[in-house]
Order: sequence, then structure tokens, then C-alpha cells
Amino acid sequence: MSQIHDKKDFKYNILNMIILRADYDGIFSVSGLIDNLQGKIKDKGFTDFISERNLNLYEKDSEDEKNSGVRVFVFKTKDGLIELKISEIFMEVRVRVEKYVNFQKYKNIFCDLLEEINKLQEFLACSKISIRKINRCFPYTIDDLFKGFKSEAFNTVYLHDDIKNYQNILDLKINDTDYQIVQFIAPVIVTDEKNQEINILQFIFDIVGTVKSMDISTLRDRMTTINDEIFHEIFTCIMNDSFIKCLKEGKCSELNIEGVKSND
Repeated sequence: MSQIHDKKDFKYNILNMIILRADYDGIFSVSGLIDNLQGKIKDKGFTDFISERNLNLYEKDSEDEKNSGVRVFVFKTKDGLIELKISEIFMEVRVRVEKYVNFQKYKNIFCDLLEEINKLQEFLACSKISIRKINRCFPYTIDDLFKGFKSEAFNTVYLHDDIKNYQNILDLKINDTDYQIVQFIAPVIVTDEKNQEINILQFIFDIVGTVKSMDISTLRDRMTTINDEIFHEIFTCIMNDSFIKCLKEGKCSELNIEGVKSND
């Protein structure tokens, strides 16, 4: 049995983006919905209206957007780090993580807005909700990657230092939540503190947890459960003790892994 770690002990992170999404049916006028939601949207910090547009392209994290003619209203916070999308078929809160903030803040924004939509739309039916967390770090070599992460979590046959790109996808179910885990590794060039270019590997660890056909009255508890399962059952399970220590104490120099950020 794997060790259970307390989130509060982790003072550092590699989190790059969080996406909270609800897919639903039963909204017949998204423009009317936005009119009724304006006050709530501003109260949540979305002060900038970015655009109203029709989406036609398939996006990996937004599968229903391939339907042409879907009207989407896009808002952002003043600092541009949090984006809100609302359409007749989905609502999404997308967070670009530059400074770590407890998940509770983003969950409350998302849940408050979706619960308000539920009050305004008598026939709303939520077909699924999902939490996506995209983590990113930069090991110098494959050997350095395995200093931080368990080699058995990868398909090592395809991993070597002159790798062009590597992608591995795993689907699993924990209780009644479906998870898709994507590992992506590719060489990149970054600039160090001396403004010199260095060759390094980018490792992206992308986790999506999805619950289908759920009652909105259970929304907050379900999102807390998904977030906990991502952390305890997936995120920390792929790490070696040395990288867990790095994320707790910030002592990462011996691992040769860049991209670890302080929570403070």
C-alpha cells in the first residue's frame, strides 16, 4: 500500500494549469443566461469580457466544441490568469498557474457559477464534470527523470536521451470516476539564469478525472473527491521518495530537474 501524504506538507509544486469543466444540456439561450449571470461573473473576479465566438474546431479537453455554431462567451480576470468560458453546452474555468493557490478557491468559483446556472435554468442536466491538472517539469536527461519518477510508470522501451518525443496514455477507473493520464516527453531549448541556451527535456504529466451524469447537489463533494484521488492515487504514486522530498523541502539540486516552483 502506498504511503498517504498530507498535501499541507508540500511547499513546492510543478503545476502548470488547472481546467474545471461541466458539460450540460437544457440551456436554450446562452446570451440570456449571460445577461442574468453578469453580476455573479464580476463578483468572481472576471472583470474583462474577451470575446463572443462560434467554435468549430475539435479540442482535446473540450470534445463538444467540434459542433459548429456553438456560441461561447469568454471572460478573464484582470491579471489574465483565470479564464471563464460559458456556452449552451459547457462551462469551463481555466487557470494558468503562476502562483500556487489552494484548489478550494478555484473549486468555489466553479461551483458557485454552476450552481447559479442551475438555479436559472429549470431543465439543466449535467452530463459530466471533469478536473484536469497539467503538471510540467524539466529533467536534463532520462536518467534524471528517473531520479524523480518511478521508471515502472513509463514504457521505458521508448525512452532514451536522443528521444524526439514520447507519449503514453493510460485510462483507469477509481471508484466511479474515469481517469485519463497522459505522459509526454520531448526535448526543448530553454534559457538559464545566465541567458544561455541549454538543451533539456520537458516532461508533461496530464491528468483528467471525469464523473458522468451527476447531480449538481453533490458537485462540491464530488470535485473534492476527484482532486484528492488525483493527488493521492495518481500524482504522488508516480514519484520516487526523492522527488516527494523535493516538493516538500525544495531540495532538488541533486535530481537535476528544473521547473519546481515554491508555493509561497
